[in-house]
Amino acid sequence: MRQRYERLLTRVTQGDWAYHSLCDMSAKVEHEAAVAKIVQFSGNAEAVGRHLARILESQSFKGSRRSQEFLRYVVEKSLCGDFHEIKERILGVEIFGRPVNYDTSADAIVRVTANDVRKRLLRYYESEGANSDIRIDLPAGSYLPEFRQASAESPAPPPPLSTEDLGIAPEADSDRKARTRLVLYVAAALLVGVGAGLALARKGGAHPPKLVAPWTAIFQTGVPAQIVYCDTSIEMLQEYLHTNVSLSDYANRRLVPESSTLSPDARRAAGLLGGADFTVTTAPVDLTNSLRISHLAWTYSHYLRVRSARELHFRDFKTDGNFILLGSPRSNPWTALFRDQLDFYFAADAAHHGEVCFNRHPRPGELPVYVPTAVGGATGEAFAIAAFIGNPDQNGNVLILAGSNAEGTEAATKFVTDLPLLAKTLRKYRIDPARPAPHFEALLRLTTMAGTPNRFEVIALHVLDGGANGG
Repeated sequence: MRQRYERLLTRVTQGDWAYHSLCDMSAKVEHEAAVAKIVQFSGNAEAVGRHLARILESQSFKGSRRSQEFLRYVVEKSLCGDFHEIKERILGVEIFGRPVNYDTSADAIVRVTANDVRKRLLRYYESEGANSDIRIDLPAGSYLPEFRQASAESPAPPPPLSTEDLGIAPEADSDRKARTRLVLYVAAALLVGVGAGLALARKGGAHPPKLVAPWTAIFQTGVPAQIVYCDTSIEMLQEYLHTNVSLSDYANRRLVPESSTLSPDARRAAGLLGGADFTVTTAPVDLTNSLRISHLAWTYSHYLRVRSARELHFRDFKTDGNFILLGSPRSNPWTALFRDQLDFYFAADAAHHGEVCFNRHPRPGELPVYVPTAVGGATGEAFAIAAFIGNPDQNGNVLILAGSNAEGTEAATKFVTDLPLLAKTLRKYRIDPARPAPHFEALLRLTTMAGTPNRFEVIALHVLDGGANGG
């Protein structure tokens, strides 16, 4: 595993990286850090709103309607998750009535007002708001506000990519070493994800390629979207106990069987992996996949929430929003929730001692079952699916990216985030990528060498129904 991290870091650090690329990477990390802090405070939105009202009515702000409107706008947009609307040009247009094509370098109205807001906030907290429980700041060089508890007992600020924002439960003091390792893994994956995105941007020129289906349906303004990454702990538990955890048992946290044949030591180990308080670990490839998708969303000014499969419940899917599920049912049982909608799906098969890919409706030249030969990071053949489907009875869509192994899931993610390749493939199967896409499912075959995807190809694509929700 450690060698794999080293390989990932080598892929990023090698090559001719321009200075401006490093600056872009730094700005991206700072932006994600600011967003993470806001997300952590979202549960106190009402309290922040009341505090904002007091600030706007204070003597510190009464003298400037311009600063009042600026602060109200950035705070309300942040609490709604509309981070893509907090940019200098948009602020100039929405708040100050500037034309859409105005020259931001010549007209400094936004920058001047932001500086004035910072001074007025400082004045407020030195006088009327000195005893406030909540504090709103506007850090220098940013238009994203920062919310924090002003009391001395408030927790320390989170790290740039917080484990809480990644859906990982807080750990006890005894787990600090594990937390340190996790942060290192996140940092490694962050470098890989951002580095890959910058490399693509450099290769493709200054302008990103036109957004195509299904992303046009997933990246909708005002529609929340979430990435749900694998639960590697549940995968380890199933391997350890030689069992399969159903979606029902997973959702109801019945992860350890009641069998009395387990030794006390085995039961303690299983209880640790399946316990509700267990800190869910994340494979580096899953972080890379999440960051690859997040970078695509960031490029097109859309914000994604990243969560672990372990923290979700059935009720989370009964909402009007979009979901991106990473992994097969073995590592992300929630993908089984949508199995009835799929032609290609992964399921455990006793005859082959593992997960295989079934084909519910074989077409000419297709097989009813696809059996992978690359198991456990070995060299061989693997399969993956990229399925764009609807969320039943909800106004939203689901994108499933799953493989017979981690390399398969990585290949599926690469396929859907490579917009030119995705558009070319859709056109091959007579789907116009520029129009709202029907729900469809692609089957990928890939070869792996020592646990690394070598090459992949789309060997089948099925249209599943008439169209997507939105887009």
